[in-house]
Amino acid sequence: MCYPKKCNICVKKGINKKLFKGNLELSVRPFRRSTNPKVMLVGLNPTLANKQVHTVLDLDNENSQIFKYITRDILKPTGIKLNEHIYATNLVKCTFPYKQEPRVICKKAFHKNPDNKTVKNFLSPFFKNCKKYFKEEINQINPKIIISFGEVPHQLVVEEFDLKKQNVYKDMKDAFSHICPVNLLGCNLFYVPCIRERVKPHPYFKDRWNVFISRLDEVVNSVNI
Repeated sequence: MCYPKKCNICVKKGINKKLFKGNLELSVRPFRRSTNPKVMLVGLNPTLANKQVHTVLDLDNENSQIFKYITRDILKPTGIKLNEHIYATNLVKCTFPYKQEPRVICKKAFHKNPDNKTVKNFLSPFFKNCKKYFKEEINQINPKIIISFGEVPHQLVVEEFDLKKQNVYKDMKDAFSHICPVNLLGCNLFYVPCIRERVKPHPYFKDRWNVFISRLDEVVNSVNI
């Protein structure tokens, strides 16, 4: 599988080493229980709220909040089955020292609550070294649907594949609830930008949630998942 078992490129290059102490860890594995998954879930990086996480998006932990959000709020209403249809990966493969999320590292480094642009700028050079693995994953899995979680991974994907030319909005406020047919590396698929659970109660996104689920359900049925 193209998800790396070993990698020290960012360590050797000293990527953002002035912003945090400690060593990067490549200890989290992609989630896959099917030989032929059709839906790829894309997270940002493996560090989730200072937790010890073993699989991408904590999908082997039924008690985790992100597991409940994905399975209860997104997969179940659309008929996507976790054990049959899902492959989950992260854009940045390494876990940061002391299980610190990138947002926490940025807050300590810059002494203020970071916006999404700051977090994206912090992670972009890591993704630059990881993107070859992500591209290999797309080529190997050949998904019918890609769902990205959160504005930062969404924007990194849009920028990497120049999806604005394929009518994908860059800002999550514009992109959410819009599902776009795109071509990525020769794969024709549907790209689905999805919000993180913490912003779901926001009135702007709350009003669009049912539209999002309805459109995702239509796409799932159209590709015979």
